[in-house]
Amino acid sequence: GRKAVDELSGKLSEGLKLIDALHFTGTQKLWILHHLLVLRVQWTLQIYEVSLHIAIKVLQNISSFIRKWFLITRCT
Repeated sequence: GRKAVDELSGKLSEGLKLIDALHFTGTQKLWILHHLLVLRVQWTLQIYEVSLHIAIKVLQNISSFIRKWFLITRCT
């Protein structure tokens, strides 16, 4: 349980960094994220009980990369 969730966070972080390093457009990176990386971690999210806190952290991590790829700044 807990080990799988920790591995999920690690895989996701590594995957996002790998995608970020690619020389593709933001749209292409988003496609890779959706069709490859999300599918890799989806099973873990469905099988194991993931706390809301961890789920929010994962979403924030993904969102920060998407904002970077599409040059969207945070409104303050």
